[in-house]
Amino acid sequence: MSLSTATTVFLKQVVHSNGMPFELRADPFYSPENQERLRAAIKRMDETGGTVHELIEDEDD
Repeated sequence: MSLSTATTVFLKQVVHSNGMPFELRADPFYSPENQERLRAAIKRMDETGGTVHELIEDEDD
């Protein structure tokens, strides 16, 4: 499939679906919930000491 054909197919799908023909999602790393979890982990590490390895481990394990 040539670039021209691929572009035409994509643009026809944009018109057909009245938008992007696929779901757009943000990286969950930047979600408010995850950022709060990371801030809490950093605070806990600052208060009790620890290593970066302990910071990235799941606190439920």
